[in-house]
Amino acid sequence: MSENVIILNDGRKLAYAEYGQSDGETVFMLHGTPGARYQIYATRLESIAKGGPVQLRIIVPERLGYGLSDAQSGRTLYDWCEDLVA
Repeated sequence: MSENVIILNDGRKLAYAEYGQSDGETVFMLHGTPGARYQIYATRLESIAKGGPVQLRIIVPERLGYGLSDAQSGRTLYDWCEDLVA
């Protein structure tokens, strides 16, 4: 597992954890409430991905206001999609 923080175009921080193989098929896992980039199901999938027929790269981004990701008032669920694209 590796931890990362990116700076979005508007200067906010978006944190995420990456599990599995860096060159694997990318899968995004989105946490619920409460939640953060550390997810037990991601670590379980990581162990499956490393030993299975399909190599996975699992990215678990933190929603705004959780963990190391900056909060921003007035945001909607649709705005979250733009953050994921970044």
